[in-house]
Amino acid sequence: MRVLVMGGTGEVGHQIANGLLARGHDVMVLTRGRDRRGFPLDERIRRVQADKNHLDALAAAAAPWAPEVIIDTLPDETSVRNVHTLFAGKMRHYLHCSSTGVYTPLQYLPADEAHPWDPKPGDFYVPCGARDRLALALCREDGFPATILRPTMIIGPGALPVDNLGGRSATFLRDLAAHRPLELPEDGDALVQGVCNADLAEAFILAVEQPEQAIGEIFNISCARAITLRDYIGLFKEALGSQSPLVPTPIETLLTAHAEDGRADEYWLPFLCQHMCFDISKARERLHYHPAHDLRASVRLVTAWAAQTERF
Repeated sequence: MRVLVMGGTGEVGHQIANGLLARGHDVMVLTRGRDRRGFPLDERIRRVQADKNHLDALAAAAAPWAPEVIIDTLPDETSVRNVHTLFAGKMRHYLHCSSTGVYTPLQYLPADEAHPWDPKPGDFYVPCGARDRLALALCREDGFPATILRPTMIIGPGALPVDNLGGRSATFLRDLAAHRPLELPEDGDALVQGVCNADLAEAFILAVEQPEQAIGEIFNISCARAITLRDYIGLFKEALGSQSPLVPTPIETLLTAHAEDGRADEYWLPFLCQHMCFDISKARERLHYHPAHDLRASVRLVTAWAAQTERF
């Protein structure tokens, strides 16, 4: 199939594009041309430059190629509407990346795809919920062949990991490598669950190749199990051979202590302390998704990458 990957030069997108090509698909990557991270794309992948939120630019860049499948790794309401306007009735499948963050705060554990999702005004995930609702409404009302994949915390080579304060700061790995004491929000008992970026890319490929199982559906994509925040940080200590002591610290104390460096954000630090525990049975059963990496393996991959690229 002819597959257009929007955001195909990013941390996850380039793996989707390369993986689809390896499966025999004809792949085109659309980008605004602003990415400087240099993730490797197979030279056989077509590349076009355009802003997907500009209808005429998207039409000029992609419509002549007549993609059968479109994947958007960083969608918004405008890009969903533009794809629908240009390609509805002309394509087999549309897939976009969302987030399990739309479910929080969780009402039951583990949360499956039937869990209520209605981010409240001011929540970071309001735009995420809005674009998901739009894609699903177009699917129901107009037959738009949409699939939504909702990953948990993405981890792996290409981006610094979520740290002990809910951000993605190199200070986290630097402090662990130097065996410095590390603040542990509250008691460290909050559950966290992540997905290796390579496994997320594989989930997209599986959904592309099984449209009869995927269209009109939402799938939670993650590793198999959640662990505590304390154990999550412990995996980084293990990977780096760190002896850093973990110091339980109230959220308000952390916000005050990091008021100047900005590492403890008023939104993301409390968010880190909410339980994140999700059921991936639907993706297993319908897409035959079986993550190749647990959190330990993902942590080892990202710490090795960070060391090799001198990120800390």
